Amino acid sequence: MAENTQTSAPVSKQSQGLTGKERFENGWNRRKSTVETNPDAIVFVPESPVARALINALMTFDSLDGLMRSQAGLNVSYEEFGHHIKAFQELSETMEKSNRDILALIANNEKIEPRSIRNRYTRKEVEALRKKIKQESTAKAPTELVPVDAKNKEKEKEPEAPKK
Repeated sequence: MAENTQTSAPVSKQSQGLTGKERFENGWNRRKSTVETNPDAIVFVPESPVARALINALMTFDSLDGLMRSQAGLNVSYEEFGHHIKAFQELSETMEKSNRDILALIANNEKIEPRSIRNRYTRKEVEALRKKIKQESTAKAPTELVPVDAKNKEKEKEPEAPKK
């Protein structure tokens, strides 16, 4: 009888699984190639838990929006699509109002240094709002101040003699 002389083939790296470092590098290279091949790519690095939640919601909304637009008139009625557009407009208006309110809070808080704001667009917005606030306060200030001549006249008045 012939003996089976086949040796077992070496186990490939992929069947063993990748190390954490290799998975990280593969993901990094995949994202890097996506940005290089797509000039319209937008890179967003969340700085807070709120940003992470928002980006997840935006990614979901983006995929659903693409689906709704591709199916409008086919499997989605124009009435349903109109409801989707209305919901998007409400969401957009709410976000814009929230951003304006928060920018105003930051601009009115003089303890926050503009150089501590990492986002260049936000920093410029805060600086512009602070400049506008200062201009408005200086425009109102001269009307509220007492003229210099009136102050001098008050100083020149002689004190009255005490009444007996």
